[in-house]
Amino acid sequence: MWAPRLVAVTGIGLVLAGPFVLQGGGGFPVGDPGVPGMTASTIGHLVVGTIAFAALIAANFVAGHHYSRTGQARLARGSRLAGAVFLAGDLYSTAGGYAGPLVLAVTVLVAMGWLGVVAAVERRR
Repeated sequence: MWAPRLVAVTGIGLVLAGPFVLQGGGGFPVGDPGVPGMTASTIGHLVVGTIAFAALIAANFVAGHHYSRTGQARLARGSRLAGAVFLAGDLYSTAGGYAGPLVLAVTVLVAMGWLGVVAAVERRR
């Protein structure tokens, strides 16, 4: 199954994105006026973060596909729903939606939390 590999890409991407400091903007952090343009560090953070987040979304959909094939409808629906929720939150945040960073944080936790549930289910087998 590809989902564990995609989760590994997500983890590696999160670790690699960390050293690249994201400049303020869009009201985050609170009170930061933002800086016009993008720094090299911001570009690095966004490139690596995009790869990590795409892998996390894909991991949920791949798990959903796997569970559909094996007749486990609840796990399939949950996996696809978690992937769709995070995809929507990521797009909303990227588009500059109100409270975008908060929406992104909540939806990434949904996707990661669901994969934690999936991991617990698989561990018990």
